[in-house]
Amino acid sequence: MPATAHGRLRSSDRRLALERLLRTAGTLTLADAHVRFDVSPMTIRRDFDELERRRVAVRTHGGIVLRSLLSPAARAQPPDAAADAALRGIAEHAVDALRPDETIFLDGGPLAVPIAAALIARNVRFAVVTTSLPATSLLSRHDSPPAAVTLAGGDFDPASRSFVGPTALAAIARHYADRALVSVGEADADPRLADVTRAMVDHARDALTLTA
Repeated sequence: MPATAHGRLRSSDRRLALERLLRTAGTLTLADAHVRFDVSPMTIRRDFDELERRRVAVRTHGGIVLRSLLSPAARAQPPDAAADAALRGIAEHAVDALRPDETIFLDGGPLAVPIAAALIARNVRFAVVTTSLPATSLLSRHDSPPAAVTLAGGDFDPASRSFVGPTALAAIARHYADRALVSVGEADADPRLADVTRAMVDHARDALTLTA
């Protein structure tokens, strides 16, 4: 257990324990961590900042995500607090627009993982159909995941860590979603990603286009 028989853990031991939990769960929320370790939210925020500084984690709305779940391009970027905060804000706005029990399309864009983390933080049930392998991994790591996740598999694109191609498009076509959450700019990177985005928009009642 996080707490020792002689009281709270030292900061170095607590951060090591946090890192182990993060590597197992893929994400940690501020609310859960400060209860687990019996320290103030401000202390946990400093711990999260340290894990981000060491490039173990990326801050999200209300918590952190394991950096290795991000795309190679995103992992290669130097830490940028303003940019990370902007992504968290976009993800939070997108999730706030959702209603419980909706079915959501989530593409393989740069906002897939922040949105998945925001879904976990909100702790409301959704059904998610996604081509994003990191988002699937993140959402499925929890004992009681906030989403029923369907991975639309196909040809794996290492740059986005998502699936593309005819098989992925056929998997998307078998579903109809309440909303498609898609990222502007993905179409310019790879036409196969643009095909995925169009398929999700075509098979959704409503589409929310997000700019990363």
